[in-house]
Amino acid sequence: MSNPVSRKALLRLWLHSNEEDTTEEMVFRPDGHPLPPSRGRISFDLRPDGSATMIAIGRGDVPEELAGEWELDEAGPSIRLRFEKEPERVLLLVSVEADRLVVRKG
Repeated sequence: MSNPVSRKALLRLWLHSNEEDTTEEMVFRPDGHPLPPSRGRISFDLRPDGSATMIAIGRGDVPEELAGEWELDEAGPSIRLRFEKEPERVLLLVSVEADRLVVRKG
């Protein structure tokens, strides 16, 4: 990614759009973007104060919310996510647009 990432561009609820994934990348769309029906989508909400919420698929396909925090590492560029009961995750950013967030798998 050649351009610096704007922290402000990341502030929203992002839903995993697995239909658009490739073998190397995961795609997320902002809340409100038209997505086909799904049994469940992992999502995360990034807020200005550094807090975050992840909504994961829990038992019986019931969404489970986890509280946590996030930070942007502009050098990576990457997003570091820490949620209760979960190992830390680092999402390597490929592209950040108003209606599309792409991260590298792995």
